[in-house]
Amino acid sequence: MKKHIVVVGGGFAGINFIKSIAKYNDFIITLIDRNNYHFFPPLIYQVATAFIEPSHISYPFRKLFSEYNNVHYHMGSFIKINTELQLIETDNGNLAYDHVIFALGTETNFFGLDNVQQCALPMKTIQEALYIKDHLLLNLEKASRNEDEKKAERLQNIVIAGVGPTGVELAGMIAEMGACCQKRIS
Repeated sequence: MKKHIVVVGGGFAGINFIKSIAKYNDFIITLIDRNNYHFFPPLIYQVATAFIEPSHISYPFRKLFSEYNNVHYHMGSFIKINTELQLIETDNGNLAYDHVIFALGTETNFFGLDNVQQCALPMKTIQEALYIKDHLLLNLEKASRNEDEKKAERLQNIVIAGVGPTGVELAGMIAEMGACCQKRIS
């Protein structure tokens, strides 16, 4: 009897685990993820700054695993696990399992600062990156049309928390985006 392995999370860890065992027909594998695509987070800053489209960094799970007959995809958000009944509950139904792998990834950490959590624009998902893109472009447009220099400067005031590779790249791309507005206002 084939064992049913449920993998919760379609990031790098979940995808690599599935690829490592999908070639063995001893298993039936079900991937659970709230999105129906895998995406490449190191380039999310380029989506947030309108330099690339989300489709350039995302790939559908069903297409990714189309060569494997024993890999299935279940779109849903994990709610809870019932270990006694061996059931995973999602917002889109329940799944029985023999083994479960949790590969849920990371969450934005606001370090307990409520004011930061209320005001910050996190950038962990494609939806968050698209929101940032819309916010940036709208503010730059407002700044370019604003006759009040102080208001225009405030519209262009951006704080980036984090100076890792993504923060540095994001700062460079935003500076490039803002160059056109700076010329207009000065």
